[in-house]
Amino acid sequence: REHQGQAFDADGAWAAGGHTDHGLLEALLKDPWFAKRPPKSTGIEYFNLAWLARRLAERAVAPQDVQATLAELTAVSIADAVRPLNASDLLLCGGGCHNGFLRRRLEHHLPGLRVRTTADFGVAPDWVEAVLFAWLAHERLAAHPQDTRAITGARRPVLLGSIARPAGVE
Repeated sequence: REHQGQAFDADGAWAAGGHTDHGLLEALLKDPWFAKRPPKSTGIEYFNLAWLARRLAERAVAPQDVQATLAELTAVSIADAVRPLNASDLLLCGGGCHNGFLRRRLEHHLPGLRVRTTADFGVAPDWVEAVLFAWLAHERLAAHPQDTRAITGARRPVLLGSIARPAGVE
């Protein structure tokens, strides 16, 4: 977005034309978040342009090489998290599954592992989050508590969400 004026790097084409800056990659991987044990999740509230700018402050890296390095960071961090699981498949979903360069980097770092998308199992990759929320809504309406202790630190299984009904509707 910053350098190409596009919302995303379509198919990872711009990143594929750059080169990984291994010094930058090493600096990025030193972020404490990567050392945290799973399960974990994050997004742009943590990994954002300000986060990157702090790590680029003392480095002269061409923008396209920064993009290639960020793609490599994504592939390496995913591979590092998946490798200990001894899985046979890695299922991709969301926007990243449309990034051919990222997929090739994952395949490189996870030889022998089949890198596929959730479409191979009947769920469109762009719908996975919506399907999850529909399932969670179903479970809430059925009053089935969810055990999120390992993820959230909750003390016991709980009902997730709330049911909001218009006034006068039971």
